Amino acid sequence: MGDLEQTIAEFDTIIAEYPHSQFWHQAHFHKARTIGWQGKIDEAIKTHQAFAETYPQSPLAGESLWKA
Repeated sequence: MGDLEQTIAEFDTIIAEYPHSQFWHQAHFHKARTIGWQGKIDEAIKTHQAFAETYPQSPLAGESLWKA
C-alpha cells in the first residue's frame, strides 16, 4: 500500500471509529484532498460534494464545495 492509500485508510478509520472526534470533519475533508493528490480528480470532486451535502453544518462544508 502506498503512502497516499495508507493516509486514506487512516482517514477512513477516524471517520468510522471516532465520529465524535474533533478531527472527524477534517478527516473527511482531507480524505477528499488526498484522493485528488492521487490524480483521481472525479472521485475527489464526488467525495467533496458528498461530504458537503451530507454534513452541511460542518465548518468545512463550504470549503469542501469550493474544492469540488
